[in-house]
Amino acid sequence: MLGKLIKQELRATSRVMLPLIAAVLVLAMLSGISVALLDREQDMGFMTVVFVLTIIAFAVCVFAVCVAALIVMIERFYKNLLGSEGYLMFTLPVSVDALVWAKLLVSFIWFAATVVAVVLAMMLMVVVSANFAFTGEDAALVGGMVREAFAHIGAGNVIGVALEALAAFFLCSVFDCLHFYFAMAIGQSFANHKAAWSVVFYFVISIAVSLLSSAALAAISAVGLVSNLQITVSDL
Repeated sequence: MLGKLIKQELRATSRVMLPLIAAVLVLAMLSGISVALLDREQDMGFMTVVFVLTIIAFAVCVFAVCVAALIVMIERFYKNLLGSEGYLMFTLPVSVDALVWAKLLVSFIWFAATVVAVVLAMMLMVVVSANFAFTGEDAALVGGMVREAFAHIGAGNVIGVALEALAAFFLCSVFDCLHFYFAMAIGQSFANHKAAWSVVFYFVISIAVSLLSSAALAAISAVGLVSNLQITVSDL
């Protein structure tokens, strides 16, 4: 049943996210072409305007897709579980854990897709501008440098680092989503000004987490300092 919930969430959210991701990639390609043509153009007046407009559009679209991923995460949780659709969702033969996990996993998918899309867009812009501006020797030189870097680092290390980064990103995504969900759930318990109370408790939770993290780091540092002193005394 969790798979069906995830499929439904992806179907509902893809209507917003997929066009924005596609727009980011298209604008990255146009920005790369404008960069290359700007280098070749003798009269830079017109091409400068085109270059500035495409870069601004690309930056705005990148910002929009990042904000949209966050808004979609908040809107789907509030609308489906706390809003008017909540009654229908809770009548489904699934647990509350499954409903929340479906939201968390789909949010992670779109967060990851947004990061991948932005990185690919940057690479696409560079590659397109390079194909227009670089010579064959330049492209071969860059390709050789990339292959040498991968050979020096090692394929196993690259895969290991990638998996660690993916796991860390997943944990951060889940933590951030639960942070928003917890604040919205508390705000929903009030009779009036639910959205305002959700914002207030978001910052209250943030401060509490920061204080607890600082206290935990201080305690770990103190334990390490005591252990080092004990070792030093025993050596004496």
